[in-house]
Amino acid sequence: MNAKGETEVFSASERRLSGFGDRPALGHNFFTQIAPCMSKPSYRGRIERALGAGALDLEFTHVGDFADSERELTVRVQSASGGGYWIFMRRED
Repeated sequence: MNAKGETEVFSASERRLSGFGDRPALGHNFFTQIAPCMSKPSYRGRIERALGAGALDLEFTHVGDFADSERELTVRVQSASGGGYWIFMRRED
């Protein structure tokens, strides 16, 4: 994500594993246009609080996914150059 929350990278693996598929993602706001289900205090709020504190290096669990709303994800969020950040998700089988 860039500093405005727009997706700049969306991996082919993430498209396949999440069930997002071939829908357009680049240049779209992650929390409003791609994953509005993750725009809640337990996910987006946690990231925004860390950004506000100036330290973005988080790892937490989240339940829910495009393809499986009950799937548990391990989420890792780290700062990127230019004020943006990376979100990495690991899905347990």
